[in-house]
Amino acid sequence: MSFKNRLNTFLFGSCLYVNLFSLAAWGSASPERIIDDNDLKKIYQTSGLYVEAIGRMNVGCTVTHLGNGIAVTAGHCFAPSPFRGIASQVSCESRRYDIKWGVTYTQDEGYLTSKCEKVLAMELNQERDYAILRVNPVPPRHLKTNLESKLGEGDAISIFSHPSMRPLEWSTWCAVEGFFSQSKGHQFRYACDTEGGSSGASVINKEGEVVG
Repeated sequence: MSFKNRLNTFLFGSCLYVNLFSLAAWGSASPERIIDDNDLKKIYQTSGLYVEAIGRMNVGCTVTHLGNGIAVTAGHCFAPSPFRGIASQVSCESRRYDIKWGVTYTQDEGYLTSKCEKVLAMELNQERDYAILRVNPVPPRHLKTNLESKLGEGDAISIFSHPSMRPLEWSTWCAVEGFFSQSKGHQFRYACDTEGGSSGASVINKEGEVVG
């Protein structure tokens, strides 16, 4: 049995000067109850879009490459407690922020290790928890983003992540379960399986696009 975590996730929209998006706030989420079995599927492939575009940071967070060396994860992966607020141009030179791309159950060390050169923008508060960073060397694959996506209740989504620092695993598909009215439609609930270490993982739609 496993916890199916009900997470508050933000749809794409204007966010700081980068006009990208807000990401799921793992730090503010908590499991409501145990539901069903653990649906997480182990990934054994050593290549492919999701394998090559998704990485594991040494601190344990999941990172997604969005193209041109720009990646995204959760803000609390960088922020010293009790940081709250907005920051930009934050140093991330420590090896703890190195990212191994393509860590699967048959590729323990991944196929590439990137340094975090700079956190371009980050935010951590009750509503948002994200960090947008520049990495080098640049991974050869990236996931597309969809800034115009308008998810509706019942729409299918999934998550690739590194739960509890394990190699890459897939949540399988779940559905958007509803929206929070106080967020004006930008926050939604879902029940895909995730664990600690899934922090920063992107929410992906049926077209393989990052939507949150």
